[in-house]
Amino acid sequence: MALSGTITGTCVCNNISGSNYTYELVWSATQNVSANTSTITVNARVKANSSYYSTQTNWTSIINGSTVGTFASTWVNSNGWTNLGSKTYTVNHNSDGTCSATISGSFSGTYNGANVLRSGSASATVTLNTIPRASSFTLNRSSATIGSDAITLNISRASSNFTHKIKVGWGGTWYLVGENIATSHSFTPPMSYCNSIPNATSGTATVKVETLNNGSWIGEASKTITLNVPSSVAPSVSIGVTANSALSGHDVAGKTTFTVKANSATGSYGSTIKSYSITGGGLNSTSSSATTGTLGAGSYKFTVKVTDSRGRTASASKDVTVHGYSKPSASFNVYRANSSGSAQNDGTYVYAKITTTITNIANANVNDKSYSIYWKNPSDTSWKTLKGWTTISDYSKSWNENLGDGWVNTQSYDVRIQIRDSYETITIDKSVSTLNCVLNIEQDGVGIGKIWEKGKLDVAGDIYTSGRFVNMSNNKKLITGTGSSDVYIHNSASGKYLQLKDDGALRYSDALIYHSGNVGGDSSNRWHETPPVIGADGVMEIGKYLDFHYTKNGGEDYSCRLCVDANSKNTVYMPLETGRLYNTGNHGCKQLASGAWYMFGSQSVGLSDTIWNQAHGIALVFSAYNPSSGQTYQYDWHTYFIPKTFFTDRESAEGYVLITTFLTNPTLTSVGTKHLRVYNNRITGDDRNTQTGTGSGITFKNNEWVLRYVYGV
Repeated sequence: MALSGTITGTCVCNNISGSNYTYELVWSATQNVSANTSTITVNARVKANSSYYSTQTNWTSIINGSTVGTFASTWVNSNGWTNLGSKTYTVNHNSDGTCSATISGSFSGTYNGANVLRSGSASATVTLNTIPRASSFTLNRSSATIGSDAITLNISRASSNFTHKIKVGWGGTWYLVGENIATSHSFTPPMSYCNSIPNATSGTATVKVETLNNGSWIGEASKTITLNVPSSVAPSVSIGVTANSALSGHDVAGKTTFTVKANSATGSYGSTIKSYSITGGGLNSTSSSATTGTLGAGSYKFTVKVTDSRGRTASASKDVTVHGYSKPSASFNVYRANSSGSAQNDGTYVYAKITTTITNIANANVNDKSYSIYWKNPSDTSWKTLKGWTTISDYSKSWNENLGDGWVNTQSYDVRIQIRDSYETITIDKSVSTLNCVLNIEQDGVGIGKIWEKGKLDVAGDIYTSGRFVNMSNNKKLITGTGSSDVYIHNSASGKYLQLKDDGALRYSDALIYHSGNVGGDSSNRWHETPPVIGADGVMEIGKYLDFHYTKNGGEDYSCRLCVDANSKNTVYMPLETGRLYNTGNHGCKQLASGAWYMFGSQSVGLSDTIWNQAHGIALVFSAYNPSSGQTYQYDWHTYFIPKTFFTDRESAEGYVLITTFLTNPTLTSVGTKHLRVYNNRITGDDRNTQTGTGSGITFKNNEWVLRYVYGV
């Protein structure tokens, strides 16, 4: 490319070589950047290359097809250049500023003598300098935070006549952010840009500068920049905690449950809520609502947390206080008295001594405290109201209650008191006896220590006899008493008896049940080897074998024997290989926890019973999980057994074992691990349990698995 140059042509002579003369087109150009044009000036000239040659004649000169002059009787010799005219003209450049132009020229003379110059010509296509078109620019930053960071463009333009439009390509749309811009412009991406990336925290935008000349498009240039969603753009959530079975706004231990909800959970600038978490008060839920069981007295913090499609979180918490509570307690006694309330054996007044204790929940005087009293004759089945429900003045109170006159002293009565609060009602029954007397003889029976009311002998107090007690009914005789060396109960109809002998033996008719001195050898002993012994520690020791017999099926004896092994402490087994131990309920499997837990570092799963209380240990059950939708799947189950023998100290809740589980689906497209600390009464997690990545060439997705169940086995 150039803006000047020389084009050398060829000459034609009579009888001699044309190389004895030189013909040139000397050209130069000036450019109009705004118009995108170049103006070219061409000068034609010729000379002889040696003093031996010269020509004088009339000459005609042509440049680019146009005659630029005629020159009469003009010499062409070696004394210098003979100018043959010039031409100036304008050429248009292409839209990208490039241009190629053809320059041509020729001349001819009228003299046709020997050894003279007759004509010449020259032609060439020249490439002119490219005229700059689209302006270039720089950005002051490579990334910007939407809504706060200003983006500044510094524009370098080829002409002061050029103006610019500035556009931003974002989310599939072009936005005009400036026009009629000269050399600099600043703008801040508006917050509405966040709506274009609801599932990410950053994206790539294109900044484009369009160059115009008097409103006509000339060209454009562009650059990319990263736009970041500000950290303030996050989901929002509020917490709703509803106390169920609360008392006048007070939460009660053992009675109140709490329903915790994630309320008004919304995304921000286009994001959507993807997952929920509710914790506190024993909850560890991934639903938007969860309800606790009843809680003990104390303070609890409930927290709801939401995660949106950008992976950003929001949480809200609420503290609650659960107040202590115990069901009502009371003591209640009734006695005959005179009108002033003093105890009197034959009194016709009845007084009750009542002591009650009712919990004053939160010291707020909101718990009900009332009592009622009923009575009936001993032979009646229904109770009559003596005093309807009446408020007790204090939560802890002791008083004497006058139950009134008219309680016939020759008759006994049943009296009932009921104490209630807002949750519980307790009932206590007592009896009012007749007046006391040594002996009362009536036509139908005799009363001893009281007035006779029923039976042939109605006794108040203990009966002592040196003989035997014989009861005859339904043609049977029941004899209780003492013999020469025994105490026994005898049924005359069956002839069977239960006998406790002076030597400590206990017999059922002719069969020995127990004898403290018997250590075996008596085939009639129901305990064939060592008898059951209850020691000072309250433990019954039976012996080596425990046999079970069932003989009702045609006389065949279906038997089972359990045996202990002296060489294997704490082992009970069935001696026969054909036998088995069978649990008809849950077959030895007890659910200790259920849910869907990532088991990250702050998660702890409480077990409803200790591992040491299980027969063999626990089984951990995992399943697949979708971290995007928060959905647990009912497939790709994995179970891991942990024997209780891992826990050497059965009394400690703080000793633990570290385990790592390996989880995968059948096609090995989802592989994960879980790192757990297993305590005697709980299981805690590890922050690595939600990680994804690649290690040792294996791609792992720990967040695609959750702990679903813990079973005692």
